[in-house]
Amino acid sequence: MKRHNSGGKTTQYISRVEEHSSYGKQDAEPRSKHEQLQSYQRAIFIALFLGYASYSYNRKSVSYALPTLLASGLLTTSSVGILSSCQNTAYAVSKFLGGVLSDRISARLLFSLGLGLSGSTAILFSRTENLAFWALLWFLNGFAQGAGWPACAKLLKKWFSPANFGTWWSVLTASSNVSGTISPLLSAYVIVNHGWGASLILAG
Repeated sequence: MKRHNSGGKTTQYISRVEEHSSYGKQDAEPRSKHEQLQSYQRAIFIALFLGYASYSYNRKSVSYALPTLLASGLLTTSSVGILSSCQNTAYAVSKFLGGVLSDRISARLLFSLGLGLSGSTAILFSRTENLAFWALLWFLNGFAQGAGWPACAKLLKKWFSPANFGTWWSVLTASSNVSGTISPLLSAYVIVNHGWGASLILAG
C-alpha cells in the first residue's frame, strides 16, 4: 500500500514538472518572436532613415554644385531656373502619384526604384554638359524623388505599432535634417578636391 502511494506521488510530481516545462516553452516562444520582430523593425528603420537621407542629399546635389557650374560658365542664371523648374514640377506631380502607387505595389519596391532612378540621374548629370539633357535628367530626378516619402510612410505604418508610431515618424523625418547638415559640408569638400562631377557621383 505504501509503495503504491509512493509511486502515485512520483507520477504526480513528474506530470507537474512536465506541465511546468511546457509552460516555459510556451512563454519562450512569444519572447523569441517578439525579439525577432524587434530585430526586423530596427533593420527596416535604419534602412528607411539612411535611404531617405540619401534621397534628400541627392535632391540637392546640383544645388551644392551651382557656384562651380556658374563660375565655369556651364550654367547661367536662366538655365539654373530651368533646371529648378523641371525638378520641382516633376516632384510635385510624383508626390501625388507616389502615394497612389504605394497603395497598389510593394512599398519596398517603390522606395528602391525611386532611390535607384534618382541616383542614376545624378550620375548621368555628371557625365554631360548639355543643358537640354540636364533638364531632362533633372525632371526625371524630381519624378523619382516623389516615390520616397509615400513608401516610407507605408512601411512605417506596416511595421510599427500605432502606440509609438508618432515617435518613429518624428525620428524618421529628422533624416532629411541630418542629411541637410552633413551633405553641404561633404559636397564642398569633394567639389574643392575632386570637382563638381565627383560630388554628383557621390550623391548618386
